[in-house]
Amino acid sequence: MWKRLGSLTLAMTVAGMCLAGCSGGTSAQSGKTYPERKVEIIVGFGAGSGTDITARALSEPLSKVLGVPVVVTNIEGSQGLNGLEYVYKQPADGYTLFLTTQTQLITQINGLSEIKFTEEFMPVSRLVHDVTLITGNGQGRFKDFDEMKALAEANPKDVKIAGLAATGLDGMIIKQFVESSGLELDLISFGGTGECKSALLGGHVDLSIDDVATAKPLIEDGELTGIVVLSEERLPGLPDVPCSVEKGIDATIGAWRGLSVRKGTDPEVIKTLEEAIVKAMEDPAWKEFVETGMLDQRPGYANSEEFGKIWEEEYAFFETMVE
Repeated sequence: MWKRLGSLTLAMTVAGMCLAGCSGGTSAQSGKTYPERKVEIIVGFGAGSGTDITARALSEPLSKVLGVPVVVTNIEGSQGLNGLEYVYKQPADGYTLFLTTQTQLITQINGLSEIKFTEEFMPVSRLVHDVTLITGNGQGRFKDFDEMKALAEANPKDVKIAGLAATGLDGMIIKQFVESSGLELDLISFGGTGECKSALLGGHVDLSIDDVATAKPLIEDGELTGIVVLSEERLPGLPDVPCSVEKGIDATIGAWRGLSVRKGTDPEVIKTLEEAIVKAMEDPAWKEFVETGMLDQRPGYANSEEFGKIWEEEYAFFETMVE
């Protein structure tokens, strides 16, 4: 269960960033209509990652609404830090958006970057809130959750689980799962989600943190097996995969993805983006993306003000996890 803890300093910072109630498409700072040229979405992870797929699914519908090209650029490496640093160096004019996840909050808590994300960036909108899926090799040492649990209990640290850095979101997901389940798993860190899946399919690890959209076809083909979804209920698209809560495991962290901009961006620009995103989400292509990826199992969209509150709450939650 998510702990709703307060964090006064962060609350004051984010509250000052949130800009609900603003309207219009003309920048008060420049006096120019926004946007006048292409808008770029920077993704800090590689092609095929959940962040990349989300950004690309939004880019065309958003381009239609804004009337200018919306281009996705991957600047991967260092747990998304390379992309973060690139956006930080760009003008605060709304033409460079950052595809944001909880990783940026955790990176700040761990002191892994000199850039304090919550102080230097401003929330625009949350786009989706995913459900975490833990998968196993279809030809592996176990075929379901109960067999995995039995093996892990009999052989602590023998069951290996692939994920991204232990100091990132995957590390927090696994930590919560391990602490709640009592199982001792061995986290093997990889540089990208593609590497995690390759390691699992190659038999180098037993489990992997996964997302439903990319794992479902492989589960249906028998290459992967669904072990458990970290949620309160089973997913309609994977009815045979148990959820964590039914197994008595209080672990439900799921990745969300949203857009943020540099601090100092004109409030009118943020409001224009916020309104454009709402319209873009009515596009059939976006709706199909959400439905196909089963991203409709949890409320996804949040406006600037709501997204800022989510930053506050989850920052406080992750602080308790790294203590």
